[in-house]
Amino acid sequence: MDERQEKFSLTDQIRRYSRSVYTNLAEAWRKGMYQAVFINKLKDAKKEAAETQTWLENLHCHVNIPISQYLKYSRPSLIVNKEK
Repeated sequence: MDERQEKFSLTDQIRRYSRSVYTNLAEAWRKGMYQAVFINKLKDAKKEAAETQTWLENLHCHVNIPISQYLKYSRPSLIVNKEK
């Protein structure tokens, strides 16, 4: 895989996982009257945020994006995955 294809692949993965975080949160909100479903969707969102963070770290290490961009785009997933 050449560098251009690899960048596209990484970008595509990040885009899909990061969108999934928000869709899981929205679905949790819509199904909030069912506590078990709500909690399950929040857990799904947390998993997707962790996946997004992993792909961002991969991008930062292997494609060498600037630290400022890495921090800007990784901040939301770090907030979602923050422990109490």
